[in-house]
Amino acid sequence: MIEKNNASNTSENPTDTQENTENNTVLHVQPVTPQNQSTPMFNRSVNGQYSVGQPNFQPPYTAPTPTTAQFPQPQKRKPLDRPSMRMGDAVGMPFCMFFIGSYVLQFAIMLILSIISPTANNIFSDSNVVIVTSSLISLVVLTVPYLYTLKVTNSSLAELISVKKVSATKTIGLIMAGMGVTAVGNITTNILSSLSEEFFDMPFELSVPEFGTDIWSFILMMLCVGILPAVVEEFAIRGVVLGVLRKRFSDASAIVISSIAFSLLHGNLQQIPFAFLVGIVLSYATVYSGSIIPAVIIHGLNNSISVLLSFAALNMSPMVLTVVNLLYFSLCLLLGICGFILLSKTDSNAFKLSSERSENTGERFKGFFGSGWMIAFIILSVVQTLLVQGIITE
Repeated sequence: MIEKNNASNTSENPTDTQENTENNTVLHVQPVTPQNQSTPMFNRSVNGQYSVGQPNFQPPYTAPTPTTAQFPQPQKRKPLDRPSMRMGDAVGMPFCMFFIGSYVLQFAIMLILSIISPTANNIFSDSNVVIVTSSLISLVVLTVPYLYTLKVTNSSLAELISVKKVSATKTIGLIMAGMGVTAVGNITTNILSSLSEEFFDMPFELSVPEFGTDIWSFILMMLCVGILPAVVEEFAIRGVVLGVLRKRFSDASAIVISSIAFSLLHGNLQQIPFAFLVGIVLSYATVYSGSIIPAVIIHGLNNSISVLLSFAALNMSPMVLTVVNLLYFSLCLLLGICGFILLSKTDSNAFKLSSERSENTGERFKGFFGSGWMIAFIILSVVQTLLVQGIITE
């Protein structure tokens, strides 16, 4: 342990003691301290020593000026993609006209009949007249408004819709796969409806017009429900809409968007999940084959079998009808599996979609569904669904 003793030890520093050889005396030089500084030229170093020179004063502490890196400015909201919004308006307007036009045309027909004769409206008590009238209205609202889409997007029917011949192997594979997906759609819808009824006491409702039981009613149903919708809906959705979307979106995105719109267009919970799944396979069949022919066949076959089963159910007991439905769904599932296997075996790239125009997919989705007409269409489809469910009344 080193102890400091100032009484007995003398400083060895030459600045503390100097010997005068002439007078033989010791001169003690008083050390410089802060108290006896007479000039500001004395500085105190870090180790406590004082020296002569310019003072080394440290500036007082000042807080750093905030920068944008320390405190980032709030980001401005990125505007929606304008080209996608314009496409959303071009596609959404015909969708809105499906709901609006259906009500307007129906009201106009009733008004004209009431003007012609007060008893003319009685003809709508005939279910066949109702079915034919509804089909004619659908024919108008699923064709005329889409001419607007063609004009706005600078497209032509020849450019968007192809009816070229597809190879037999590819067509059979797509039809089998499509029938399998229809079975999956039916099963999914039944499960969702059962869950909705169990947890929310709200089974899925479906607005279906009554139909007759004679042979003429069967023929009309086959034409107006089985065949006609398959043609006009494929023209509108898989033809015009899907074709326009593929100009702006990747194939996968175009398939999903067109399927969402197709499902909402039905306006009831019983058909929305089914139509979405079936819309996927119909859109894929159109993209893969390069023609709407396979989609028309799948769509028409599904609708026609539904009509056939509806008429057959009139003469079946509930138990027999259940067995028939189970056999039908099982057959469709088996066909679907075989169809997917056939497509994958004959073409290794059968289920690969082009990634072209896949950049900025999220921004394009936001722009498309953020357009005014698409927002209006979604609102109308929700209102229509609530009307069918009986949640709101007219």
